[in-house]
Amino acid sequence: MTVLFADIVGSTIKVAGMDPEDARDLVAPAISSMVDAVTTFGGTVLKTMGDGLMGVFGAPKPDEAHAERGCAAGLAMIARAAMPIRVGVSTGEVALTSQGNSGSFDVAGEVVNLAARLERIADPNAVYVSRPVVRAVASRLETEFAGSHILKGFASPVPAWRLTGRPVVALDKPTPIDPFIGRSREMRSLEHVLDQAAQGFGQMVSITGEAGVGKSRLTAEFMRRAESRSWEVLRANASIARKDVADDVSSQLLGQIIGGGTGSMQVRHEAVTLWLSQQDEPFDGFGAGVLWLLGYGDETSKLSPEAALLRRRLAIRAFQAVLVREALSSKLLIVVEDVQWLDSTSRQMLEACLSQFARLPTVVLVTGRSDTSSNISSDAINLLCVHLAALDDDEARQLTEQLLGPNAQLLVPHIVGRGGNSPFFIREIVQSLIDVGCLEGDAGKLRMLKMPRVLDIPENISTVLAVRFDRLNTLQQSLMNVLAAGRMRLSANALGLILATDEAAIDKCLDRLTSVSLVEHDGTGAAVSHQIVSDFVYRRLLKPQRRELHAAIYHYLRARGDHGHLQEAGEHAAKAGLFHDAAEVLLAVGLRAYQRSAYAEGRDILTSARTSSLQIEPARADLTVEIDIALRDALFALGDLEAIPPVLSEAEELASQIPGRLAEILCLKAHSALSLGDHQSALMRAENAISFAQAHELPKAAVLARFFRLQVLASRGQYAAAAADAASVMSSIRQRQLSEDAADGTMMHLCRMWALWCYAELGLFDAAKALLIEAQEIIAEETTQSSLETISAALGSGLFWLRYSFVDPSAIDLCVETLFPALALAEEGGLHTWIPAIRSPLGYAHVLAGRPEDGLALLQSAVATPGTGTGTR
Repeated sequence: MTVLFADIVGSTIKVAGMDPEDARDLVAPAISSMVDAVTTFGGTVLKTMGDGLMGVFGAPKPDEAHAERGCAAGLAMIARAAMPIRVGVSTGEVALTSQGNSGSFDVAGEVVNLAARLERIADPNAVYVSRPVVRAVASRLETEFAGSHILKGFASPVPAWRLTGRPVVALDKPTPIDPFIGRSREMRSLEHVLDQAAQGFGQMVSITGEAGVGKSRLTAEFMRRAESRSWEVLRANASIARKDVADDVSSQLLGQIIGGGTGSMQVRHEAVTLWLSQQDEPFDGFGAGVLWLLGYGDETSKLSPEAALLRRRLAIRAFQAVLVREALSSKLLIVVEDVQWLDSTSRQMLEACLSQFARLPTVVLVTGRSDTSSNISSDAINLLCVHLAALDDDEARQLTEQLLGPNAQLLVPHIVGRGGNSPFFIREIVQSLIDVGCLEGDAGKLRMLKMPRVLDIPENISTVLAVRFDRLNTLQQSLMNVLAAGRMRLSANALGLILATDEAAIDKCLDRLTSVSLVEHDGTGAAVSHQIVSDFVYRRLLKPQRRELHAAIYHYLRARGDHGHLQEAGEHAAKAGLFHDAAEVLLAVGLRAYQRSAYAEGRDILTSARTSSLQIEPARADLTVEIDIALRDALFALGDLEAIPPVLSEAEELASQIPGRLAEILCLKAHSALSLGDHQSALMRAENAISFAQAHELPKAAVLARFFRLQVLASRGQYAAAAADAASVMSSIRQRQLSEDAADGTMMHLCRMWALWCYAELGLFDAAKALLIEAQEIIAEETTQSSLETISAALGSGLFWLRYSFVDPSAIDLCVETLFPALALAEEGGLHTWIPAIRSPLGYAHVLAGRPEDGLALLQSAVATPGTGTGTR
C-alpha cells in the first residue's frame, strides 16, 4: 500500500487574522484540488486536516501500481495547486483496520509515519518519496536524491528522493539486471518472426504471463537481438497511472522518431518543425496532428465537438503516416509493454497502422497479463501468441546462482525453495536480503554477511500477489485458503469434502489456478505453487478464518483414518484451538515415533503435544503427565539427560492428585539422578518411591521403584543387593503376568541385563546361566525383536563374558563378538544413551585381548560422548 500526506505551505501565516469563513474560502479550493488528484489516480482520501490531507493507494482493493498512482497524484497536486504545497509519499506494509459496516477504514504503521515525516521536510512544490517508492517507480518516473534526514521516530537518518516530474524516457532501453536464463523455445519463435518480417511480411507478437514471470526480460533480450540485426526499435510503456491520458503511448512512440517528446512545448514544436522540414514529401497539414499528439496545442476540452472529432481523425492519420514512413525507411520493431493499461486512443491508432504494416518489414510486439488479450488486433497481420510460464527448476536455480555469484551460494536453496520458479520473486528476495544486511555487493558478485533467520515477503511481491488473488472468484480464493492452511497436497475429492463443494467445480477451479501458476496440480493432488505464495495467502487470513480452516482439515484427516497423516491432523487441531484433540493425537504419534526408535522426532512431537495439553480448559493433568513421561523417555534415549529434571518436576507437581502417576514419576526422578551421577540422591529417591508405592498399595509402582533402586545399587558396587532386587522384580513380573504390558516387558529385559552384570561381578556364573541362555536366544532372534531388547540382551551378555574372561581368557572373544554388533545397532538407531555404555566394556575387552590402541579409542569416545551424564561416564 502507498500512503500520501500533503499540506499547503505557510497556510497558517496566510490566514492569520482572517475571518474564519474567509480563511476557509482561501484554503478550500486548494484542498479540493488535492482531493481530486487523489481520487483521479485511484486513491482514497482517509483524512482532511485543515490545510492538508492523507490519502492511500492500493486499499481497500489491491492495486499493483499503487506506488506509481501515489506519485502521479502528488505531482498532479503540485501542477494544479494555486498555492505552494508539499507532498510525502511512502510505500510498504501497513495495518489496515475496518471501521464498522460503513466500508471506511484506517491505516497505521511505520509507512504512515514515514510519509508524514517526508511531507514535513519536503521543499515547497516538491514531492519527497522513500526508498521503496523509488524502487517501485524506477522504470517510470525520474527521481533525484534529496539527502538523508534525521526524522522523529526513526533511529537512523532516512534517505529521501524528490520526484522530478519527468517520466523515464521510453527510448532508453531497459538495462537488464538479471541474466537471461531459459526461454530458448520462445526466443526461437521470436527470431523466426524477425526473419518473416524482414522479407516484407509484417508480424504481430503478443507476450502474456503473470506479473514477474519474465515478460520484460524476454522482451529486453529480443530488443537487443533485433538491434544487433539492424532493426530500429521503438519502445513505449503503457501505465495504469496514465491510462486515462489520451495518446500517451502514441506520443511516446512519436517522440522517439521525431524528438522533443519529453521536452517543453517550445522544444517539441521546434523538433516537429525541423523533422517536417527534412521530409522529402509534405505531410499536407499532418504536422498539426503530430504536434497535438506530442502535447502542443489547444486542449481537446476547449474545442467544439466537431473540431475535436476533426482533430482526432487528423491525429490518427498523422500517427499512421509517421510510423509507415519510418517502416519504409528501415526495419521497424515497435514494442508496447503492459497493454492492459493502454489508453483507448493509442490502441485505435496502432490498430489503424496494422493493415499497412502487413506488407512492410515491421514487427509490433505487445506484452500484458495472462488474463488480458493483446488489446490490439487486426485480421490483416499475422499474430503470434506467446504465453510465458514459470522457469523450470534447473533454470530457477541457475538464475539464482548467477544473481548471487560464487560467494553467496549457500543461499541458493533457501531462495529457490521460497520464491519458486518466478524470476521476479527470486530477484525481489535477493534485493530484500541486501536491504536487511544479509548480502552486500553488486548482482553476480554478492557477498553473504549472515544467514537470514526468516525470509520475509518483500513488499513488491505482496503487491503482485494481492492483485492476482483479488482477481480470483470466491471458490478459487477458498481453495487457495485451504491449500495454504493445509501445507500438504490435497486431492480434488478432499478439497470438495473440506469445502462441501461439488468435485467437478473443484476440478475446474484447480485448472484455472494452475493456469495462472498459483497451484501445482497432478495425479497426487494439488498444492500451492510456491512457499512464498502459500505464506502470503495464509497471512491474509484473519485468526477466526484460520481456526475454521484448520478445524475443517483436521476433521477431514481424522475421518480418513490415515495414520500417515496423523501428525498433520494433530497440528491442525492445535492451530484450530482443539487442544484436547491435538494433545491426544500428537501423544499417539509421538509414542509411535519412539517405538520405531525415531527419538528426535518423538521428542519434537511430544513437546508440541505438551504445549497443546497445557491449553486445555478445564485442565487435563492426567493427559499432560502422560505426555511428560513419554517425553522423558525420548529425552533419555537421545542422551539429553540435563533436559529431563525440569520435565519431571513439572510432571510431579501436576500428578500430586494422581498417586499411580506420582509414584512412577518419583521412580523416574531417581533414575534421572543416577544418570547425572548423583548416586546418593538417586538411592534416597528410589527408597522414597518404594515407601510411597507401598503406602498407597501400588504393587506395580513398587516393582518399578525396586527396578530403579537395583540400578543405583549396582552403580554403587552393591552387586548382591542389586542382584536381589533384580530377582525380585523379575519374579514379580512373572507372577503377576505383567509381561504382557509392553513397558513391563522392557523392564524384564533390562532387569536381565543388570542381573547378568551383578552375578558376573559376584562370580556367581552358574546362577546367571539361565539368564544368559535367555539373552543369547534374544540376540539370535534379533530380526524379530526391538533394538532395545536386542541391545540390552547383548550388553548383559557382553558384561558377563568380560567378567568371565578372568576365569577363562577365551571368553574375551565372545565378549567382543557380542558387543560389536550391539554397538553398530545402537549407532544406527541413534540410541545415544546406550552408545557409551557399550563402548566402555567393548574398549576394555579390546585391551584385554591385546589390542590396546583399539580399546583406548573406544574408551576415549565413550567418555567424550556429549549428553550422557556423569553417571554413565
